[in-house]
Amino acid sequence: MPVLAGVLAEDGPMRMRWTFSRAARAVARMGAAARQLVPALVGLLTDRLQTSAAVLALHAIAPESLDVPRLAGLVLDSAEEDADAVTALEALVALGRTTLTEDRRLTALAERDLRVTSSGLESRMAPADERLREQAHEAARMLS
Repeated sequence: MPVLAGVLAEDGPMRMRWTFSRAARAVARMGAAARQLVPALVGLLTDRLQTSAAVLALHAIAPESLDVPRLAGLVLDSAEEDADAVTALEALVALGRTTLTEDRRLTALAERDLRVTSSGLESRMAPADERLREQAHEAARMLS
């Protein structure tokens, strides 16, 4: 627990983003035993690259304390900006059917022509966008 707390509290550079996400996922697997890490996870909500993983962890360890509509909005913001959009969709599904007060943004993400995936090898960006659109459609079906 102290190692995870240290990682989540770190104010590191961009190269640390996947370390934060992996730490948040590890915390999620720990469940209620990791409740002491809630403040550190809440601190990650302001970083769009970390929001979705932090929401997954918070949902796993303290679901009763969540402002679900607010968190769903933050997660959608992350997805729309290609800040770990796949984890964002996973977080929306985990939050459940009551997640979205209106699902137009998720539907728009699934149907838009503009690229969501903005980084990676050029030859892989279009297929990654197609997979993301399929995942967004599936999430919208699950949440409706």
